[in-house]
Amino acid sequence: MKLNFTTLIYFKKIVKHKNITKAAKELNIAQSSLSRTIKNLEKELKVPLLMYNGYEMLLTPYGEKFLSHANTILNEISVFQKEITMIEKHSQKTVSLSIRSASKLLPEFLSQFKIQYPEINIKIYSVSETSISDHSKDIVDLEIYSAINPKKEKNTISLFTEPLLLAVPSSSSLATMKEAKLKDFKEHKFICSYPNQALREIVNYYCKKVGFNPQIAIESDSPETISEFIRVGLGIALIPKITWSRFCNSEITLIPISDPVCTRDIMLKWKNSDNMSDSALLLKNYICNNFPEYAHGNLIISNKND
Repeated sequence: MKLNFTTLIYFKKIVKHKNITKAAKELNIAQSSLSRTIKNLEKELKVPLLMYNGYEMLLTPYGEKFLSHANTILNEISVFQKEITMIEKHSQKTVSLSIRSASKLLPEFLSQFKIQYPEINIKIYSVSETSISDHSKDIVDLEIYSAINPKKEKNTISLFTEPLLLAVPSSSSLATMKEAKLKDFKEHKFICSYPNQALREIVNYYCKKVGFNPQIAIESDSPETISEFIRVGLGIALIPKITWSRFCNSEITLIPISDPVCTRDIMLKWKNSDNMSDSALLLKNYICNNFPEYAHGNLIISNKND
């Protein structure tokens, strides 16, 4: 027999009652089974733990030592079980969210969620807006990313569709255009996000659709930096109207693109509902119900040509 926690519990019951019959009754096991367990324990330890004194079973000196260690072990197990319960409770209150798009709008939006649900912790995975990855879908509860013409998928929804506008310096002659055809900008220098990022892939897609690869002058993953480079005349860019418009100013003009119509969708993906905690489900519903309206409300730059 290998020593285990059940054996320790059985041993303590006998010590408590000083009687195998009473201990077996409380444990709801056969007296013979309990007697056999204790005999096997003594055989394994090679020392007597209990002795009869009339009708009572008392501890031997070895038994007293063993009881002390048994109490220590069982107490540690009890503490560990309480810690597990605390961890599980904390885990149920923590929601993991991967942000791959619209990252500049989400902090303030999520702060409003926290006001309503202060007990829920949000663990943010802030990732450059690459396409959704297989390895991350098992880690996070929710993921916000962008896509072109998204297909309907399980546990995925398009929060909203936003147009891409041509951003040019207001000092440029291009700024007088009412609308633009993307093919007319084949020879212009573009300012883009880094390769393999979702917005860069979207820009490449639309440029190739009209027959050219964009000439990249500068790369950056910062909307503020890209806006500054446009402002000083180092290139033009395709800017998402809703999620990036706050980074433009009066020195940048946003021109609608008529051909082709350029859009992207801001997507929300979540775990299978059966595996979602109540906290994750709350945040998912909050985003679905409120983020589209919030994002449109943050469309703070009016396009003078729109």
